[in-house]
Amino acid sequence: MALATSVTPGSDFSAISPYLQVRESARAKRLALRVEPQSRCVYLVVPQRTSLATAYQFALSYKDWIADKTGKFLHSKPFEDGTVLPIFGEDSTLRHIPTSSARTKIYFAAEGPYKGDLCVESSESIVPARVEKFLKSHAHRIMEPWMREKAALIQNLRKPAPNHSPRKTTAAATISKADLLRLMGIKSPAFKARATSIPKPTSTPILKIKDMKSRWGSCAVSGEISLSWRLIFAPIVAADYVIAHEVAHLVHHNHSPSFWTLCRELSRDFDEGTRWMKRHGSELMVYGLEGS
Repeated sequence: MALATSVTPGSDFSAISPYLQVRESARAKRLALRVEPQSRCVYLVVPQRTSLATAYQFALSYKDWIADKTGKFLHSKPFEDGTVLPIFGEDSTLRHIPTSSARTKIYFAAEGPYKGDLCVESSESIVPARVEKFLKSHAHRIMEPWMREKAALIQNLRKPAPNHSPRKTTAAATISKADLLRLMGIKSPAFKARATSIPKPTSTPILKIKDMKSRWGSCAVSGEISLSWRLIFAPIVAADYVIAHEVAHLVHHNHSPSFWTLCRELSRDFDEGTRWMKRHGSELMVYGLEGS
């Protein structure tokens, strides 16, 4: 349920930002701000027993932060000809290539004047929904083996159980431990030494790519990992941290010190990955948004 934004004198939330919306939450335990670029607003989440006056002072203390966040998501980057997309840290320009064919082709050019660019061959203008569908598929194609490499290390390359579904069979099962360490960028000798003693996940993970609104990933007790397709716009070190975070939850279904130790060990650069996501994570939401 939404709260009124002006109930008592001096609590006009729109004066802090015209993009600030106030929401009461029965589940919230503390005041919090949630950025939602797709809705072009920042939500102030207010616990039921918190006064509007307290909520107003909280939001006011973050006025500059709110202005910074709204300023970033207002600069939308729609899927149209000429938009530059940072695909895992490498800029790729979206190109429309007119064609007489009724069939639309979307691909990353491997050579020629558009090498590295995302090309859309079609007889009509670029259809954003088709570009988004392609990018989701590409994100899955890249991040699934990435996730499995990390999970396989934790599992010590164990063989699938006799009754495992073929869909759950790890693709990394034939990769040597040395190759896994190299692919994952893990350099810690201590971690290599104790790799065989790390508790095994309860199941081999399955990856689902979703358009998540309030988080970048999740891990179910069943072993199913979900990742936001928008991680495709993050640098490798940042996306790697998110993947490592969810894979670590296969072992620790909490945020205990043991979880964070494992998460750090699985990350290429834990500090830089977390830093980038905290500072720039909300910017990933602007891609595909139509101009204001």
